[in-house]
Amino acid sequence: ITPQAVTVHVKSKGLLKGTVSAEHLADHHEQAKLMMSLLRPGFELDKLLIIDIDGNNLALSSKYSLIKLAEELPSDISQLQPNSVVHGYVCNLIENGCFVRFLGRLTGFAPRSKAIDEPRADLSESFFVGQSVRANIVDINQEKSRITLSLKQSSCASVDASFIQEYFLTDEKISDLQSSDITESECSWVEKFSIGSLVKGTVHEQNELGLVVNFDNIDNVLGFIPQYHLGGATLEHGSVVEAVVLDLSRAERLVDLSLRPELRNNSTKEVSNNQSKKKRRRAISKELEVHQRVSAVVEIVKEQYLILSIPEHGYTIGYASISDYNTQKLPVEQFSAGQSVVASVEALQNSLTSGRLLLLLDSVSGISDTPHSKRTKNKFSCGVGSVVHAEITEIKPLEVRLLDEMIKKFKQSCKVWLRKVQSHLKQDEDDIQSIVNRALLCLPRHKHIKFISQTAILEFKCGVAERGRSLFEGVLREYPKRTDLWSVYLDQEIRLGEVDVIRSLFERAISLSLPPKKMKFLFKKFLEYEKTAGDDERVEYVKQRAMEYADSTLA
Repeated sequence: ITPQAVTVHVKSKGLLKGTVSAEHLADHHEQAKLMMSLLRPGFELDKLLIIDIDGNNLALSSKYSLIKLAEELPSDISQLQPNSVVHGYVCNLIENGCFVRFLGRLTGFAPRSKAIDEPRADLSESFFVGQSVRANIVDINQEKSRITLSLKQSSCASVDASFIQEYFLTDEKISDLQSSDITESECSWVEKFSIGSLVKGTVHEQNELGLVVNFDNIDNVLGFIPQYHLGGATLEHGSVVEAVVLDLSRAERLVDLSLRPELRNNSTKEVSNNQSKKKRRRAISKELEVHQRVSAVVEIVKEQYLILSIPEHGYTIGYASISDYNTQKLPVEQFSAGQSVVASVEALQNSLTSGRLLLLLDSVSGISDTPHSKRTKNKFSCGVGSVVHAEITEIKPLEVRLLDEMIKKFKQSCKVWLRKVQSHLKQDEDDIQSIVNRALLCLPRHKHIKFISQTAILEFKCGVAERGRSLFEGVLREYPKRTDLWSVYLDQEIRLGEVDVIRSLFERAISLSLPPKKMKFLFKKFLEYEKTAGDDERVEYVKQRAMEYADSTLA
């Protein structure tokens, strides 16, 4: 064991040596660090994935996200499909973007503009080397063996609860490591607590956060009842309480409890055998279905996840992550006890979920609350002719519907796509970039410049000027000698009237190495601007720059 990695002997016909880097011990960064501090020689890692082979050494990973989808992970560029989302891990960070590795040496690159939804000064503020990520395959260049990726949460959000599932499975591993010197009877305390059951305890301590509870005949295990879950009860040291089990952490030997009446009234008596637990799980399984969307209430906010109750289903307890693979290092949304949220059921209680009902928050998955999302379509019990109650979730203007139909028929028409952009800007929609991406895939290449420049103009006039600048800058990087593009870009900035921005853009334009005729056009435009917006000194400055260019050209 070294600070950076763990060396293991792989059980096979031949004695092989393998290495698990610290970052590959778990998908969750903090858990990986904790496991690294607890591992000792002799501990068996039951399931590892070979992610690379270097001579006689195997590079291995214990990440659940990779192991679970091992058969789907690509090891060759030919196995990738555009617009698909693939699990991988960050192998390097540079100023301009992130490198993501899959199996073997297959690596893709996410440029800064496609790495995160909201720009940040340094990508190291958003990602860390070794981080598990979901990568959207944007483009594949077979000839150059180049893979362009997007790591934006808006296009790579999880579609299941594997992120929180891995957290609970790793928590059990950490508990096993911590309990390596503890007798089996001391580890059996978990079996005495079942989520949703009623248990008795004695108040040991009271503070401003809540109550600390002891349990009879169970040493070194504490219960905790937050203030929100006291249910109006006034208790003191030594009081006996009967509370509902909301959660338990094997690693911390802590049980979260509640005295709220609505939870207590829907709970079961203390479960003492596995058969009773299975019956309760089967009952919940009949009520809830995978992918069913539910309204839930936040009961407790943990550092990594929420403990939720589902009032419409007997206050069944569920768990949902507050972050995702690609957002581990980013600030998380703030939640509070009693808050209502919408989520989808992703996994019912079983051994792979550590006996928990796992949910996926809409705010994490990015699902909109509309009937058009495939993942929001539940299995309804109603049939044709049934009378149902409905709620309007979206009203689509006639213009939008007509444009959608026109795009289907005339998807190679630049004019139609520009109308689509204009329509979205009028409605203050923010997903312009997704329309631009779709248009560029459909339009012939010779129409790309026209579409991008016209979209940029629309952004300047009706949308966000910064997005218009970004579009112009992108096309000028590809075609820096197109004076028509410089001219249009300058016109938009002149219309906005930010003098420093305009002059800076002119300075960039006249610093180019272009044919004399094109440079004359740019200098003339610059001079006309200064005659209107500047003074005599500025006019003389432009004339002097033009003379300097002429002298250098003649020389």
